[in-house]
Amino acid sequence: MFPRSARSAATPRTVEALDEPKIRPEKMHRLARPRVIFADYRLIAQDFPWLAGSTQTVPPTGTDSVSPGLQRMIDAWLLENAAIVSAGQASQSIVNTAIPVMTDMVDAYRPPRYGRAAVVPVRSGADVHGQFTESDVGLLDVKGVGIMPGRTPQPNNHANGLLDLDSLFVEVLKQWLLEAVLLHSKTAVSTLPIYAVLDAGFDVREYVTGHGLLRPAGIMVRRAHLRHPGNQEVPCYGTPLHSRLLQIELLLRRYGITSSSPDTTLNFIRDATGDINLRHGEEPIYGVWPELRAHLWAAVRGMADTRIDQMNIQTTRGGSAYPLRAELLDFRGFRVRPRFENGVTGVVINRPFGWGGLFLPDDPLFVQPTPGLAVPAAQWTYKAIGPDRARWMGLPAEFVMKSEMAEAMTLASRWRAGDASGTDVESAMRTYVGRSTAHLA
Repeated sequence: MFPRSARSAATPRTVEALDEPKIRPEKMHRLARPRVIFADYRLIAQDFPWLAGSTQTVPPTGTDSVSPGLQRMIDAWLLENAAIVSAGQASQSIVNTAIPVMTDMVDAYRPPRYGRAAVVPVRSGADVHGQFTESDVGLLDVKGVGIMPGRTPQPNNHANGLLDLDSLFVEVLKQWLLEAVLLHSKTAVSTLPIYAVLDAGFDVREYVTGHGLLRPAGIMVRRAHLRHPGNQEVPCYGTPLHSRLLQIELLLRRYGITSSSPDTTLNFIRDATGDINLRHGEEPIYGVWPELRAHLWAAVRGMADTRIDQMNIQTTRGGSAYPLRAELLDFRGFRVRPRFENGVTGVVINRPFGWGGLFLPDDPLFVQPTPGLAVPAAQWTYKAIGPDRARWMGLPAEFVMKSEMAEAMTLASRWRAGDASGTDVESAMRTYVGRSTAHLA
């Protein structure tokens, strides 16, 4: 999909290469009714060359360079290897409708903190002597495949074990947006490629709108990658990783994009008695000793009702701060804003509240969106969904939500109803992102 999707030498091809000592094997069910919505066929054929019947690199000229026959072969291969669900998820219906599964099982692996994701080994069928070369094996990283053994799905979007297609489409929209921006920046920062989006063939209850809608469940298939040792993605203060994440946040802010969200905001509020109350998002922070409270208050210069945005950038293992080089993953939390009104701090593991340095709006190093670079915020803000989308989404026309989520829910509903093909969905999503990035072309 993008020129920088070439597999690097660091891309793991085997479970051992993931370098995860605590990884756990797990048998998972194949789903009975999955479908491929869209896929990056060129990239898949490039990363798994045996699918094309050749070890030659597939020309990077987009989907058109892959024949319809190879696309059908890749679809079947994806459904066989990536359309899976955990036994624990399939055995309940607390958060989803009944899950149709097949009797045969697939070998999968769970690295630490892969709450609803897993890694699946794949290999060429060309084995003759019981040995495989590096080009004959590979891994698929699949997200939305159910809870791990010993867990019970919880009725919220982060602990139900699954992904609804709405959230998955937003994830893809944000990845395409970020990749376009990063390509324009001419830096060595890129995004982790997404191979494919699958319809899992059942529904999951959503907990975002407050209406408890049943929405199509989906599976995201990504390129396998190395996580930070111990899956610890939060840096220590002053380390190269800390510097790298700060640089990425400030780079993206030139384009009006931030990794911060209301859930990761630190709020300093002085009450009627003059005392300072702290909140992380909407959650009160208790037990802050007076000296620390006074220090934090001084850091924000005693301004009443101050809000500090905390970064939330995740990267794969590797990269550097000087020169800046990194690969981003997990994109849904990024937001587009016309202006930044709050201070911003990095997040570190070895300081209270993750306090990793502070930039206030009047600081010389504070970054505002740059005219001519900034992504128009209109397509990425809250607004009423309107009657056309309401018809597809099952919500009132005056219901307010983020524009990209409304677009995603509409497309997911149209897909499931048979009103839009996978090609239609992908084209509409590319058009949506294209309207926001045309000025960068």
